[in-house]
Amino acid sequence: MMNNEKTEKVDWNAFTVLIVEDDLANYKLLESLFKKTKINILWAKSGIEAIKTCEICNKINIILMDIQLPEMDGFEASKIIKSKHPDIPVIILTASVADGESIRADDFICDRIVSKPFNLNHLINTIKELLPL
Repeated sequence: MMNNEKTEKVDWNAFTVLIVEDDLANYKLLESLFKKTKINILWAKSGIEAIKTCEICNKINIILMDIQLPEMDGFEASKIIKSKHPDIPVIILTASVADGESIRADDFICDRIVSKPFNLNHLINTIKELLPL
């Protein structure tokens, strides 16, 4: 999912990330990486659960959204979330982009797309660009 590069120290204890990921191993990896940043972590296992979480929690600052999810894919869930909460940045994490294939965030309802396996520093820097620091 990522390479093992050292990351610079970040302190995001004032922020909350919603990780939308149905695969437990992928979620646990992201959770372990983000613990170092002190960011508050919420987990949704489906697109529908992500939408419901955004409705009941008004403290979400950023969403990491997998594409292949049960019940509703990440693109559809992102579209619904962004229609109701346009200020919450959504980063799509996907392994679905083939080599040389280009997809752009503005082709979808999201703020950025990061390919798996991802570079941890790239993901951290992408989040930094979108958080209201």
